[in-house]
Amino acid sequence: MVEQFGISIDMSQVREHCNATRSDDYSRMLLRKSAEEITREHEKELSMIIPQLLLTSGIVAKDASRILDAGCTHILNCASSYCFTLPGFAALNLPLNDDSHQCISSVFPMAISFIEEAIRGGGVVLVHCVKGVSRSATIVCAYLIWRFHYSYADALAFVRRSRESASPNANFTAQTLAWAQRIAEPLPVAMIRHIVPLSAYTPTVWVPSISRRSTRSSALNLFSDRISIIVTPMAQILFLGRFVSDSMITHATAQAHLLTEVESYPALSHIQLRETDLLQYHGRAVAELPDAWFETLPRLGIPLHTQIRTAGDRVQFLGHDSDLAYLKDWGRAREFGELRVQTPPPTMPGFSPPRWLLVEFPRHADSPQ
Repeated sequence: MVEQFGISIDMSQVREHCNATRSDDYSRMLLRKSAEEITREHEKELSMIIPQLLLTSGIVAKDASRILDAGCTHILNCASSYCFTLPGFAALNLPLNDDSHQCISSVFPMAISFIEEAIRGGGVVLVHCVKGVSRSATIVCAYLIWRFHYSYADALAFVRRSRESASPNANFTAQTLAWAQRIAEPLPVAMIRHIVPLSAYTPTVWVPSISRRSTRSSALNLFSDRISIIVTPMAQILFLGRFVSDSMITHATAQAHLLTEVESYPALSHIQLRETDLLQYHGRAVAELPDAWFETLPRLGIPLHTQIRTAGDRVQFLGHDSDLAYLKDWGRAREFGELRVQTPPPTMPGFSPPRWLLVEFPRHADSPQ
């Protein structure tokens, strides 16, 4: 069982998709040749998937005269071992590995936007990896799913009409199945996408990593050295860790806009949730916290409800006993240390309705006075 976007994909379903949608001609071909031999033959082919979208191998993609004759204007490379540029072509390099650990769905928004913009501008896009079998075929399938609302099986079958050797690995198949299901459904209540480099070797390519649907502990997954996109049904909100740079903010903003364009996420909010704001204000009156915190934290499950009473460095909110344990964890993660809490006794034995709970933010020795 594989889980992504909070969606579980059965591996037996993955194996079905890996083996399905083969044509009878390909099956007959396998009686005479091995799959490896067929792939080697297809390596030299330039396969037209739709009139402005071509799929091929790295060998063909390096042949500038051939792809120029085919009318190509844009090149999308999906292989970590083929990061090259040819003069005269618009290019996007996505250095992906063809293995069971690569998160390929994190680049779908960037790749789909690149392809769609080129096609709308009258260009012709060439997508390639090393052999034109797994990584590039996955990207093309994702585009067809997004553009024509195909199922994954239909998209792969469509690609195989032009390139029989197309065969995304099981990891990519599982991710694409989950992604196709995600974009076809309404957004979950909340989700966190961390903006991270695609790999340690490509610090210039930033992508929104995949996180499970946020739960009551999701706020503990916001880190000081990262920018995270907090996705709610109403807006995307940037959480800026205190050690992030301006260039990271630029990348995160671009990725948020791509998520809106490709995956129908809500628009990016003007609100930016800065960790430095909260650290700056701890030890002061809670009422002085920026409004953005009080607007946003409830969406993460942090129980700062609309009914809030403040006095000095204390805050009372209407909540349950379980909220207090959660706030303690949140305080430790944000370097508050222990939050002092007071719980009034239940009004009735065995019954705990929401009631006013008192939280006092401790003043550290280095807190601003």
